[in-house]
Amino acid sequence: MKRKYRISILSLVLGSVMFLGQGCEKWLDLSDYSKIPYDEFWQTKEDVDGMVSGVYTRLRSSITKLFYWAELRGDCIERNTSFTGDQSWRDDIDEVKQLEIKPDNTFANYAEIYEVINRCNQIIDYAPGVLELDETFDRDQCYHLIAEMKYIRCLCYFYLVRAFRDVPYVTQSYMDDTRDFNVPKTEMAVILQKLVEELTDLVRPKTDTDPGGDLLPVQPSDYPWSTKGRASVYAAYALLADIYLWQEDYDNAIKYCDFIINSGMYPLVETFTGKNNDGTLIGENNNAWFNQLFGTGNSKESIFELQWSGTQVNGLFEILVKKKDESNVRLRVPNSVGSETSGKLFGTSSGQVRNVRGVGRSINSDLRMWKYATKSAGGSVRGDSERNANFIVYRSTEAYLMKAEALIMKEEGNMDNYIAAYELINMIRERGGFDTPEPQFTNEQAGLEYLLLERQREFLGEGKRWFDLVRAAMKRDGLYKDILIDLLVVDIAADIRDVYRSKLQDPYGYFMPIHEREIEASGGIVQQNPYYN
Repeated sequence: MKRKYRISILSLVLGSVMFLGQGCEKWLDLSDYSKIPYDEFWQTKEDVDGMVSGVYTRLRSSITKLFYWAELRGDCIERNTSFTGDQSWRDDIDEVKQLEIKPDNTFANYAEIYEVINRCNQIIDYAPGVLELDETFDRDQCYHLIAEMKYIRCLCYFYLVRAFRDVPYVTQSYMDDTRDFNVPKTEMAVILQKLVEELTDLVRPKTDTDPGGDLLPVQPSDYPWSTKGRASVYAAYALLADIYLWQEDYDNAIKYCDFIINSGMYPLVETFTGKNNDGTLIGENNNAWFNQLFGTGNSKESIFELQWSGTQVNGLFEILVKKKDESNVRLRVPNSVGSETSGKLFGTSSGQVRNVRGVGRSINSDLRMWKYATKSAGGSVRGDSERNANFIVYRSTEAYLMKAEALIMKEEGNMDNYIAAYELINMIRERGGFDTPEPQFTNEQAGLEYLLLERQREFLGEGKRWFDLVRAAMKRDGLYKDILIDLLVVDIAADIRDVYRSKLQDPYGYFMPIHEREIEASGGIVQQNPYYN
């Protein structure tokens, strides 16, 4: 990849970070660093703090792009046909949904994520030098911040490879706006292994001869916001488990899920206290799931969230909620998924919707995505100054379901593993309000499909669905790719459906094209995804 990065210090508007013992509002408030001359930068710990805060700020501003990559090609989102503005945006959406993505499609542009990565690289490269200039900058403090940036960099690359497969892997920083760099693509499998190696180093245990990894541990006495809004050891455990699922290394996926589950640090939000004699659930607080996870945010089961303040709003509100005018909402949940009477997620045989994750919580009655819309279950839409619902990257629910997936896939035909996975899935399903479990699955494919449906219910609109489907399609050398292909061709005209089914035998078709600007800027060094040639 060859690009002139216009991201000099003079152009950065960053936030001043407060360390973990201080307030969330100060952490999120933005300060203007744009007037600091370059030769006066990287002098004090405050300069490093500001750069770290800027990374989180830039990552938050990229949330809509990450959401598009993770959801747009799946079955949980469709273009709202009532929205008639922004013709170019609508054309690009339709290209994606109709499997005709062109290399100039807006959603294929990954430049903003590389900006986040470059800012991480800057801190990793330059923060150690500040130790020699500012005696108040503690070494442990410095390397904790560097470890956070390494985590964010790993997270960004994980998004990139899941969306594009093979991408340029850049760990060198660029501080001025004239330096070019030429980097070809690195294979997805190689990048995933590099991420594993870096993350395992960040969380390596302390011993008598090894000071251990530099990523901050989480203590029960820490401020709730700081244990959720900053990269931590447990955030790394969750990311490692996720990557291991993609590598089909199920033993290690289970290992890191168990670190989270057995820690006692992230108990699930309770919604029911038990069952009546007839098996129906006894409710303690049917609103707790929504109110704690999404209304308030930073719940006890949350591991890592992107946090907003009044000075920066969550861009998902604009595309999914848009005040009270659903005709201006750009995206909605399809009827086939979210309808009260016919949707597959929250409906039952009697046509009723379970009240923990259904209408007024995950979705609204008009099929708007609702997790970023209101501050309480069934409440009114957030006001203009309240569009700051957190975005959950990982919560402990996912540790249970990732472990279930690993158990299902670990050893074909192992009923003990299937039973253990079934129990984990049903624990989440029951927490969501379903008191009648489906029959125990007895083979790998049935277990995988049961798991995917529960993940779809639990994580609707949380940036998981498309990546879940691609991961399933790639397992065992594509054994289950029809799960994905059947979903992709459902809206394709019947007379050409077989043509697309044939094309989609190529797994490169599950990923986005590289944007034409990157191809041109590289002078041919970056090659297009072969599916789009």
